[in-house]
Order: sequence, then C-alpha cells, then structure tokens
Amino acid sequence: DTKSVLQFQKDLQVASNVLRAAVLSRVAVLALQCLFRVSFGSYDSSAVLHGEGAADRVIDLLFGGLASWDGEYFKSIALNGYTFEQMYAFFPLFPILARALAAPLNTILSPEPAFILAAVILSNTAFVCAAVLLFNLGCEVFRNESLARLAALLFCLTPASIFMSAAYSESLFAACTFGGLLLITRGHVTSASLAFAAATATRSNGIVSIAFLVLNATASLLLRPLSINSFLCTSLVTLIHIAIVILPLACFQAAAYLQLCNGTQARPWCARTLPVIYTDVQQRYWGCGLLQYWRVQQIPNFLLALPVLFFCAIGIVLFTRDILSHMCTVTGKRSSFSPRPTAHAFSHKLHRRRNSHNHAPSSLVPAPDAPALNLSSAPDSSTLQVSLTAIRVGLTHPLTPHVLTTAFLATSCLLVMHVQIATRLLAAACPLLAWTQARLALTSPRALSLILGVNLVFTVLGCALFPTFYPWT
Repeated sequence: DTKSVLQFQKDLQVASNVLRAAVLSRVAVLALQCLFRVSFGSYDSSAVLHGEGAADRVIDLLFGGLASWDGEYFKSIALNGYTFEQMYAFFPLFPILARALAAPLNTILSPEPAFILAAVILSNTAFVCAAVLLFNLGCEVFRNESLARLAALLFCLTPASIFMSAAYSESLFAACTFGGLLLITRGHVTSASLAFAAATATRSNGIVSIAFLVLNATASLLLRPLSINSFLCTSLVTLIHIAIVILPLACFQAAAYLQLCNGTQARPWCARTLPVIYTDVQQRYWGCGLLQYWRVQQIPNFLLALPVLFFCAIGIVLFTRDILSHMCTVTGKRSSFSPRPTAHAFSHKLHRRRNSHNHAPSSLVPAPDAPALNLSSAPDSSTLQVSLTAIRVGLTHPLTPHVLTTAFLATSCLLVMHVQIATRLLAAACPLLAWTQARLALTSPRALSLILGVNLVFTVLGCALFPTFYPWT
C-alpha cells in the first residue's frame, strides 16, 4: 500500500550512508577475492569450470572461487535438483532464486557460469538489503541512530564477509531475518511471519524466529487487560503465524520423504515416528551432534570461532544486564541505561498510552534515574506482585528475544555444530552481534580498534583462502 511504499522510501533515505557503505564493501570483497584467485589460482582445480566460450571463462576467473565448498552443493541443486541424500542439508530457496535469476543469462553463458553469476548477484544484493534493514531495525529498537548506524557499518565489515558475497545462503537469510524482525517491531506480524518463513526456506535455523512470535504474543497479553476471548484470539493468531514459519520446513521434509522413502532402499530415518531427514544427514555426512566436534584436532576451528562467540557472550551479558536493570527500575530500584521498553507489535502501541515514567533512557550512557513504580507502598502490594511485574517487564523488553535466540544459537554452534560456522551463522541470524560490537566501539576507542582489526583480518583471510579452495570458516 501507499503507506508501506512511503515508509520504504523513508528508510532508504535515512539509511543512505549505510547503503553506500554496504555497496562499497561488496565491491571491495569481490575485487579482493578476485585478486587472490587470479594471483594464486585454486588449491583444488577439480571445481574449476571449463566453459566453452570466452564469457564462461571470464565468469570463472572473476567469480568461480565463490562457488567453492558448499557453493558446489547449491550449484548442483540449482542445476539438477536434490539428486543425493546429503543435499538435503541445504535448503531450497537460495538455489531456486539463483536458478530463476540465471535463466536469462543462459542465452550468453553456459549453465554453470550462469548460476555462479546469478548466485553472486543474489547474495550481494541481499547483503546490501540486510545492512539497510539492520540499520532501520536498530533505530526502531534503540531509538539511537548513532548506535544503529555504527552496527550496520560494522556489519558491512563482518568477519563472514566472504560468505556474504559467495554462492552461499547467508546473505539471503540475513535479509529475510532482519526484514522479519523489522516488520514485527513495527507491528506487522503477519508480514513478519512471511519473512520468517522465507528465512526458514533458506536455512534451518530460521525456525528459531518462532521465539519472536511467541514473545510478541506474550507481550500483547501482558500489556492489556486479560480476558478469555483475548487469550484465545491471540493464541489462535499466533499459532497460525507459527504454522506459516514452519510450513517451508514441513514441505521440504515431505519432499525428501516422498523421494527417498519409497521402495526397498528406504533410509533408516524413514521409519521414525517423525521422519526428519535434516538431523540424520547432518549427523551421518557431517558428523554433527552433541560434543561430536570436541576433538583435539579441531582446536584450530574453535580458535576461528572464538572472536564471534566472544562478542556474542559479551552481548548476552550486557543486554541481559540492561533487561534486569529495567526490571529493577519499574519495580522501584535503581535504573541503568536501556532501549525503549518494548518493540513488540502490541506493546509498541500500548506503552505510549501508559505513564511515561515507565520508560527507560535510550542513550548509550547512564542517564538520570527514571521515576519508578513504587509498588511496595501501594496498599495491596506484595512481593509476589512485584515479582510478577518484574517478569512482565522482562518478557516485554525488546531485547529479550534477541538475547534468548543469540544464546541458543551460540550454544548450538559451540556444542552441536561444526563450531567454525559460528562466524557466518551468527552474523546472518543475530543482530545482537552487530549491536554488541557497536556498543563496545562507542564506549571505547580501543575497543573500536580491536573490533575493526578482528573484522578486517577475517575479511582479508576469507578473501584469500575461500575462493582459492583452502579451508575457511
């Protein structure tokens, strides 16, 4: 509608600096990886394309390295479909979109170079969108443009930069996830569910976005008079939204079951009560599982993941402290700085109607204490009432779902997955990572130097190693 178009135009205008930085960062990454690939060639030439024409060879020279490693799976899926069981570790939206984008390129390029060029265009375009969406999301949550802009700029130099430009699904996932988070922050919950569904169709961890829908519904119930009708209505709507998010995953699993569970060669997972192929494939072909990666020979990979996991841990601690601080403010104790108290769909509207003294400061530095609700002096107050009020405030805080999902994903990376993928998984799924870096950078020039150093080193090493087919995160 017209209102949405105007809002989109306003977002682009405000985020113009971020937009330019995102474009320049992708140009720099593409140029740098091309320089390393041309200078050093590929460690494994088996993945090098041997196109028929000059245009094919140019595309291979410039971007062929960006289809290394998992990019080979995406290319095979886009060109031939899910021909082998292990391919079901990769979700379908990215190869579907890349194939559609490659269709008009097939008139001048062979199928493989056409896919590579299309995938690179798709990833880099999605990354630019993700950076702009992250900036606008930060503005909505913190009401602090400086923090939001710096977070988005640091995201442009993310340690996972090479994967954001490669034939990988991280950029598309980030755009879908950040878009969904921005929509739910502005109260467009159904549209947010569709964006989260697109994220689930892109990567398995998109299912984690259900936490935002659940906490959004919880906030809507806690911030208005509760009745049976409102509870049932909110619950039903939330279940529908959750079903929308789960639907791509269910369809993907159903397609795998129909393809692989017919006949005498059915796989072991087909006989399970809940026949889910994804976990079986991850365990069988990639060795994922609880503590399965905790081996002495994997210490280098743990070291590669350490910076991102470290920043996530700091962010979880800092923002959890802010949530607890705001809970104390509302219940009559001393306050600290915090974002505005809620960014959920219902609570955004309802909090404006409540007393303004419930709002915590939005700056990045300690501000004078906000007047508190002195529940202990009310005639009918009790310890239980104060505790329930604190819980309500904590559950409706805008950072609560971000802290919970970041903690869950970081813990999963550390204990269950190949730990080195934490660099790209958390960068694409967790705005909290960029917000943490920005917050630290704004409070200490030394921290800014350290963060820029870490991000830059990972970016350069990624551009050098990944396209030349050396192991990287």
